[in-house]
Amino acid sequence: MNYKKFAPYDDEARNTVYNRLFCDNPKLFEAEFRDGEAKVFDPVPKKRALREIIQDSSRDLKMRLLASNVLRKAGGRIRRR
Repeated sequence: MNYKKFAPYDDEARNTVYNRLFCDNPKLFEAEFRDGEAKVFDPVPKKRALREIIQDSSRDLKMRLLASNVLRKAGGRIRRR
């Protein structure tokens, strides 16, 4: 999947913080989550695996948000609580 890097500011450092804050681009986090979280970084995301990550409250919140954004971009639905 291709991810667009948003650049709302003239400063590259601020743009990087912005993009990491909203977790829109999983590639920015790939180095942080290798073991057991690789499903989020698959070129062809598996919706079921992403839903499992999203629903697991013991996982890192950032990883759950990344999985949610990847699932949404892949056309999957997010169940609201």
